[in-house]
Amino acid sequence: MEEGEAMTAGGRGWWRVAALAVWAGAACNGNGPGPAEPTPEGSVVDGGTAEVEEVAAAPVEGTHYVVEARREGVVRVGEETRVVFVVSGREPWHVNPDYRAKLTAVAVEHFTLAASEWRAGGPDRELGDAAQCDEAELRFEIPVVPVEVGEWPVEFKFKFGLCDSVEAGECKVREKVLGWTWTVAGE
Repeated sequence: MEEGEAMTAGGRGWWRVAALAVWAGAACNGNGPGPAEPTPEGSVVDGGTAEVEEVAAAPVEGTHYVVEARREGVVRVGEETRVVFVVSGREPWHVNPDYRAKLTAVAVEHFTLAASEWRAGGPDRELGDAAQCDEAELRFEIPVVPVEVGEWPVEFKFKFGLCDSVEAGECKVREKVLGWTWTVAGE
């Protein structure tokens, strides 16, 4: 697989993206009446029953958004690679940079990371730990170093806000759990 190429079923080491959609309401400025922690109500797409769906590295698409996770670089013990998480809105929806977005490492036992949580956005629209945080796209680029050869599960939780560009200006918070099995080669 070439550096920067999104992993697909034909690529080295399949990603299994486990997605659990979680719904909550929030005002466009991120300070609205939404609950502190959303409650699960959905599946991979908006609505339906809670379930886990496995797909090869295709982006996870909801009614209002697209989330993509891909790796950059080779996955070898002791060598840094980068995982890139990107969310964008689907017209007429856009990323809400006023909402304090969060990416959390949930299961990364065989990998070294500089942190376990990354944030961006908020009322001051700060870039924070993100590579990009604006209405077009929210992107985190996370350096990861594998510490052991084998096939290891990896899981991240990505929480972000979206707003409708139509007159009503409705906003929503979404939370996606992205996981895959990563094949780590020796040196």
